[in-house]
Amino acid sequence: MLKNYIKIAWRNIINNKVYSSLNILGLAAGMAVALLIALWVNYQYSFDKFVPNYKQLYVVRRNFNSNGDTLNFITTSLKLAGVLRTIPEIEDVIVCDGSGPHGLKVGDKKLFPVGLQITSNFLKLFRYPFVSGNADAALKDPYSIVLTESTARALFGTVDAINKTVRVDNRDNLKVTAVLKDMAANSSMKFDYLIPFSYMEQTQPWVKRLRTGSFADNVFVICAVLKPGISYAQVAPKIKNIEKSETGNSNAMNSEVIISPWPTGICTIIKTAMLPWVLSNMYAFLL
Repeated sequence: MLKNYIKIAWRNIINNKVYSSLNILGLAAGMAVALLIALWVNYQYSFDKFVPNYKQLYVVRRNFNSNGDTLNFITTSLKLAGVLRTIPEIEDVIVCDGSGPHGLKVGDKKLFPVGLQITSNFLKLFRYPFVSGNADAALKDPYSIVLTESTARALFGTVDAINKTVRVDNRDNLKVTAVLKDMAANSSMKFDYLIPFSYMEQTQPWVKRLRTGSFADNVFVICAVLKPGISYAQVAPKIKNIEKSETGNSNAMNSEVIISPWPTGICTIIKTAMLPWVLSNMYAFLL
């Protein structure tokens, strides 16, 4: 029976060469495109899986009511970070400035790479592989700097960068306390160096003042790590109206605090918006 089916199919292909070729090519193209889409989606979902507790990691955001329109902002305040640390369900809080270039100088070599000024607990939560140094000591000293391997090579060549000094923005000399391997392609955070957030507090008095300032001083990015077993639904009602306690501030009174899963980039877009489109198009190609 099967042999007869094969013979009939073969005869149909021979007798309708053009039509059969178009069908075979269409099927092959559809399967190839579906495979490529599946590989792309799988790659996007691989982002930041090296973070041990990435499922408990959230980015703190604000929904701001602007005359009935809801605007979403990723920038938040140091005052909010301090309050979040008192929430029992939150295990840890990371604070950083918006990433940007700073001048790094060693001798006659000067670079303007992109980096972060971030709290010292960052490398304990994001387990980036070290070439030298360790997470406990890397960002402990305010006047320290952590370089990626390529940045260290650009500044120091083949010489070991540990304990060498880098002049930042032609202002202060910071000691290299660790060197990280270059960022993996599937890391959502990209940086060439890290400077302790405490350096900002010691060298820029306005930063320290913002710890007890207003909820409206929204110039930083905050990440919150929930305790194991704690879900967003358990935390959401406790953080939603935090800023409304500042009754004399219209910005704070019109803001609601939310958290969104890490990472907040393309992976979330696929999950919430594009995945149905991807699946429907895969199905269409296969048809």
